[in-house]
Amino acid sequence: MTQVVSTRTEPPGTVLQEEGKLGKELFMIRKGKVHVQLWSQRHQRAVRVLTLGPLDYFNHNMVLDVEATASATFVVDEAEPAVVLVMTMYDARSKCLTGIPEDAPNYGWTASQIDAAYATQVEQKHWLALRQKEFHERAKRKAIAQPIHG
Repeated sequence: MTQVVSTRTEPPGTVLQEEGKLGKELFMIRKGKVHVQLWSQRHQRAVRVLTLGPLDYFNHNMVLDVEATASATFVVDEAEPAVVLVMTMYDARSKCLTGIPEDAPNYGWTASQIDAAYATQVEQKHWLALRQKEFHERAKRKAIAQPIHG
């Protein structure tokens, strides 16, 4: 029997599948993170809506439909490479057609859900900036209050 699954190490920032493009491979993450991004008409950019990790899989729709396009863009995390198991469309159809669970993830989010995810990201970045500023101010005050011993 020929091997139907290959293992690949993908560099940080690699786009594994682009939203709207035909899916040709089924992916399962072994190590690392892959971000799910959806295009926001309102913000005119891709918005990260979810992060997948080990044992998560995506592009399963291509197993069921020859003309299936990706419902999201999948990008390897910027901080570290990802190790993924990859099965080509043809191998996946022949080996896995009956194994797709009914509750498989669907990334067909509505515009309002994408906007909410974007707002959450903006809020998190703002909160982080405030916390960093507060930390630096506290560190500065502590440094001023500490006598220098020489």
